[in-house]
Amino acid sequence: THVRIGEDDRTCDCIPDGVYLPSIPHTCLCRCARSPEPCKWQCHKDCPRKQKCTKKCHEMCDREPCDQPCSLRFKKCKHPCIGLCGEKCPPLCRICNKEKLTEFQFIGNETDEDARFVYLSDCKHCIEVKAMDQYMKMEMEEIGMKKCPRCHTVIWSSMRYGNIIRQLYRNVAAVKEKAFGDPKQNQDEFLKYFQDFIQLGVSSHLQQEIKSLERSAKSKVEEIKQCRVSPHPHPIIDQFELLFFKHQKEILEKLNRAVTAQHYGISVLSRVVRRAKTIADRVLSGRRGFNDWELESIVGEVARLPLFGMYWKLQDGGVNRFPEAMEHIRKAEVHLLSLETFSDTMVEEVHRELNAASRICGELGISKQERIMISKAMNLRQGSWYKCPNGHPFANSGCGGAMEVSKCNECGAKIGGTNHQLLDDNSRAGEMDYLQ
Repeated sequence: THVRIGEDDRTCDCIPDGVYLPSIPHTCLCRCARSPEPCKWQCHKDCPRKQKCTKKCHEMCDREPCDQPCSLRFKKCKHPCIGLCGEKCPPLCRICNKEKLTEFQFIGNETDEDARFVYLSDCKHCIEVKAMDQYMKMEMEEIGMKKCPRCHTVIWSSMRYGNIIRQLYRNVAAVKEKAFGDPKQNQDEFLKYFQDFIQLGVSSHLQQEIKSLERSAKSKVEEIKQCRVSPHPHPIIDQFELLFFKHQKEILEKLNRAVTAQHYGISVLSRVVRRAKTIADRVLSGRRGFNDWELESIVGEVARLPLFGMYWKLQDGGVNRFPEAMEHIRKAEVHLLSLETFSDTMVEEVHRELNAASRICGELGISKQERIMISKAMNLRQGSWYKCPNGHPFANSGCGGAMEVSKCNECGAKIGGTNHQLLDDNSRAGEMDYLQ
């Protein structure tokens, strides 16, 4: 080793602590480096041949790198330093360590008698300076930090390339901020989502799942509160974590509505809840987020759930008694029972077919049991029920055939017929016949 002025890089009166701060291109040996704020101490980049830098440590240096050879010598062998003025001296001697110094050939200048080397303190390699200058000035295909051409260690600390490192770091920081979002804004949005979530009217059927997410979110809220009273706050929620909680919250809210929105019978409700719990377990898995396919799949299953409720309700209501309704049911089953990701188009098609089947089964506006009771009370036989042109039901007593023309009590349209011949725009109400 050899002695040089300024070997101690400290520029403040803090206690040395060896804390590395990658946001600036040097090792800040003071406790103040723990702060995430950029170092505001005066830049110590200078050399005898050029003026001292007038900028702060974190700012772009206004002193150009010096290309003059370092004037220092090694203590032991007294051979001249192979570095440059104003830079950290390489630990290798051109004469004593020739083999080790030249074992890595970058562009072939390493063996020149006047070759100068820059020392990379991050990986402790010595690289020929002309080749290194060219390499550091080359444009990169991707945003990122420059790496040692020999071992590919990221270059964080170098006086000579300080401005390049600063600019690259700013580019990386800009990309990270765009991807991860502003920490303060992320925290505010998380707190807002949490407040909305805890005000949700919880279904007793999904209480366990919703409380599970609430407990997880509460622990994150406590971290945010502690962070905001800390003298050196640090970001604890990025854009991905915020988005994951938002997706979890919204999906559980939709599941909660799907379970409580419709009046299901006990049998249908148990099936709906069981399916909802399966989806909720998938959403509450310990992972950090969903990829696009997973999110699309889960959202599709949430949309499929209330349609399954309608489907099961129709099945329990005896839809198989109505041939016309069963045609719509079979069309709905093509998408409803498929293993494909449930798309918006499928939702519309299944909803349309189930509604059509529901209208056929329930257009009288009364339940199956009520229809049976009406038929029995009126002592009507099969074939006695008909519908007017507008779909309103009416019954013919007696033999059940059409023997006279009358008016519909609902809309005033002509109903009935003569000589057992039904009017052309009237039709049979088969849904009542199947209940006999």
